[in-house]
Amino acid sequence: MTRVTGLFLASIALMLIVGHLLRDTPGFVVRNEDGSYEGDIVHYVYWTRLVTLGGIQAAYGGTWPETYAVYPPLPLYAYQAVGNLYRAVEDPTFDPQRAQESLWLRRAIKAVAQAWHLLTALAIYFVVRRGYGGRPAALTGSVYVINPALLYDVAHWAQPDGAHSLFSVLAIGLLSWSAMSLAALAKPQAWVLLPLLAVGTLRERGWRALVIGLLVGCAVSALVVLPFLLSGRLGELLSLPATVGSVMPVVSADAHNLWWIVATLRGIDPLFTNDSARLVGPLTYRVVAASLVVAQLLVTYWLYWTRRVSLAEAAALGILAGSCAPPRRTRITCSLRCRCWRSLCPAALRWCGSTGY
Repeated sequence: MTRVTGLFLASIALMLIVGHLLRDTPGFVVRNEDGSYEGDIVHYVYWTRLVTLGGIQAAYGGTWPETYAVYPPLPLYAYQAVGNLYRAVEDPTFDPQRAQESLWLRRAIKAVAQAWHLLTALAIYFVVRRGYGGRPAALTGSVYVINPALLYDVAHWAQPDGAHSLFSVLAIGLLSWSAMSLAALAKPQAWVLLPLLAVGTLRERGWRALVIGLLVGCAVSALVVLPFLLSGRLGELLSLPATVGSVMPVVSADAHNLWWIVATLRGIDPLFTNDSARLVGPLTYRVVAASLVVAQLLVTYWLYWTRRVSLAEAAALGILAGSCAPPRRTRITCSLRCRCWRSLCPAALRWCGSTGY
């Protein structure tokens, strides 16, 4: 084993240690008017109970946050597995109050987030190794797995965003439409990569591969949403995009994007300013943000199509457009730092290869 491989393994060990030390922290919380505190992990407990007792198809039949999950189905399958285990070893009735107070359940939910994170690091390692060898693979994987912002997200906050990141990395790194369909059904951020993957498949492998890839992606997607099809609740699933957009439609619910800076400089609180407020003349924050995203993506695709950047670099640029994204809900903007790192790590392939690392 080389020293750089040892560094990667040591980085993974450090990530696991941090996860263990933060296993009982409350995650990101906000203070309610009555003095109580509530955070995303409270919602994750609600959703775990929801899909465990009612099945995945029950995820979107109620009202956010207790009986409506604002994540696509894929991460909820992991919560369902955790919930079934919780019923087997802790509480067969899955009492809601007891579930919220259960350290076992919260630790298990955090373990899910850390598992997605670790799998993404391993995916980055193997994708980079496949193209450029062990040294850049170990360095890139190490930089990713111990990034403090990512550790905050998974070990403290318990965000399951690593699900879409894992399959996005595999989709771009392997030109895989099955992985792309799973990423798209894990979180909406992955949708920005769909046109890029189509262009990449067309340019690298031709029309036939693109058609086959799309068919494979549709088949995989159908398997994921099969419970909704069989139960006649597909309409509830299709309501997800609109619901996600309606939850906390503020300028910015997190500090990791362009709009927090813009709002702060204008002397307003982005967390309590609606994104339909005017920014410049008749143009709202939402309209300006959407225009910036479209412009960024068009430039990104042009750079890739004209061979000025690689596919991985184009993916990173596309994800960076998220910093200009329509400033909606925390779940739309909060994972920007994760998405940038998860995309920039594969983009390091080309640099590593060209510099001899």
